[in-house]
Amino acid sequence: MGCSRSFDVVTSAVGVFLSALLLSACGGGPSIPSQPANCPDGTASTGSTTAQIDGISWTAVCVPPAGNGVQFGYIDVSAQDANRHLTFRVHAGGPRDLLGTVPLTVGTYQIGGQPSIYGGDSYALIAICSSAASQVCPAWTAQPQLGSGTVTITTLTDRSITGTFSFTLVALSGTGATGSVAITNGNFSVTL
Repeated sequence: MGCSRSFDVVTSAVGVFLSALLLSACGGGPSIPSQPANCPDGTASTGSTTAQIDGISWTAVCVPPAGNGVQFGYIDVSAQDANRHLTFRVHAGGPRDLLGTVPLTVGTYQIGGQPSIYGGDSYALIAICSSAASQVCPAWTAQPQLGSGTVTITTLTDRSITGTFSFTLVALSGTGATGSVAITNGNFSVTL
């Protein structure tokens, strides 16, 4: 299932990455099917993600395997339903070991705040696309100096990661979004 909506974001490294990710996520109508065998791009949905979005319960119907560089200190989690696409990157940050990496470990990671002096900052983003074709998808974000939140990794194996999250996301310039979005009581379980 393709996406005919355009998604305009600011031209930053995060914006370019997230716009590509979000373009593949927009689709579908107002109904939310039960857990599909595949995500719209054909990737198998192998995980689960739930949260409260502005106080309303939300369950993703597509949670593909996490983009991961656990040995390099990050994971990318993506979850979507017919109208919402949530993605976040958890980056360990910190001094590198002798091999030049910062392994990701069980623990709590900050989203937002000051940029890391080590680079590779964590971020979160949600886009909400209505079913109307050819429209901009409003998006909200938390990244260095914008919004806030935490991701807590509770278990980490060579095949999966589970944890919790909460974010206060602010409108992403250029998307038509206004105000903020509160995401609370988030839980995720993803395969690697």
